Amino acid sequence: KVTPSSKCVGDLAIFLITKGVKPEDMVNLPPETGFPESVIDLLSGNLGQPMGGWPKAVQKVVLGKRKPMRGRPGASAPKIDLKQEFTALQKKIGRKATDDDLFSHLMYPKVFQDYLGFRSKYGDVSVLPTTSYFHGLSMGEEISIEIEEGKTLFIKLLNAGEPDEKGIRSLTFELNGKARTTLVEDKSFKGEAKVREKADPANPLHIGAPIPAMISSIATSVGKSVKKGDKIAVLEAMKMQTTLYASADGCVDGIMVQVGDSVESKDLIAKLRV
Repeated sequence: KVTPSSKCVGDLAIFLITKGVKPEDMVNLPPETGFPESVIDLLSGNLGQPMGGWPKAVQKVVLGKRKPMRGRPGASAPKIDLKQEFTALQKKIGRKATDDDLFSHLMYPKVFQDYLGFRSKYGDVSVLPTTSYFHGLSMGEEISIEIEEGKTLFIKLLNAGEPDEKGIRSLTFELNGKARTTLVEDKSFKGEAKVREKADPANPLHIGAPIPAMISSIATSVGKSVKKGDKIAVLEAMKMQTTLYASADGCVDGIMVQVGDSVESKDLIAKLRV
């Protein structure tokens, strides 16, 4: 768990590193750079103000034309009935909620909703050893997983087949001493990976991906007129959202991606015409 402000610091650090920008050069970036939403939220004052306020030059480049909040965030917001929110949350998730569930839902509604979706699809992966979760098992490695009190699974990886043309591998493993086989998608397999056109960094009519990410949403369409600074798309990587903006006035000539697509750094996301 991290505090909201420390998440913003981490998001900004990753953002600057992936773009190759030194901290002292951050104030020289154009307003349509597309900072992470968490950083925009922080510099807008939604998490409060530090002593003496935010550095004006930094605030200006991050917010662009947006106006920062004045005063204490949430001062004019209606009070929350925690009992009512707790009851509503339990109905929504279909199980008994904890205090952590409630506060996560109130502070990070979208992140918490994404977490619930992940858990619904993959189960409670917190029972997996951390190394196994991030890197998988090596051949012949065995781990134990306690799924509940008194119930432990012993899993040993025996063999991983070669990926087929779609990147599907056959895995053979032991589950409590009995051999099992399953099919899994190897997402690192590049057999039929789509080669995307790269954006020309010198062309203001090209909008490229600043980092490897997934397309979270698209905010425009082909044929639509846009102004410099209008939102084009939102990328997501490691729970960090990066917004791409039009770098010039024009008309959308092409959208090269779809929601859910994975893109690499410098891949062309959209192009404009004047």
